[in-house]
Formats: sequence, structure tokens, C-alpha cells
Amino acid sequence: PDLPEAELKLLERMAREGTNIASLYALADVCHDAAVDGDKAAVGRAEGYLRQALTLQPTHGPTLALLGSVYTMKGRDAFW
Repeated sequence: PDLPEAELKLLERMAREGTNIASLYALADVCHDAAVDGDKAAVGRAEGYLRQALTLQPTHGPTLALLGSVYTMKGRDAFW
């Protein structure tokens, strides 16, 4: 898939340094921003990164808040 440069750089860094909640949150944030700008595929990627982060730390407040925003965008993009 054609990913934004910022997301690719974060994925490369995570491949070198390992997975942690800060990296996953940063990835989700980049995807969230792309989703705000209309990239519907980025919504799903953001949700995936956030769900991964929550497996590491289920009560991480910023991650939970961003996930709520992702759910709002999923609703925005839904159609009947």
C-alpha cells in the first residue's frame, strides 16, 4: 500500500527499535491526521495501531481518546 512518508519512517524506526506504546501511538496519530484529510484507508490503520497499543497498556488514556476519535471517523465514513 501507498503509505504516507511519516508513517513509513515510524514503521522503519519501530522495526529497528522494537514495538512500544509510544511508537504505536505515534503511528496511529499520523494515520488519524491522514484520515482527517480524507484518507479512508488510514482510519483502519489507525484503529489497528491503537488496538495493538492497548494490548500493551489497556488503560493508556491518550490511546483510548484517539480510538474514540477514530470511531467517530468510522461513523463519518459509514453509509447505509
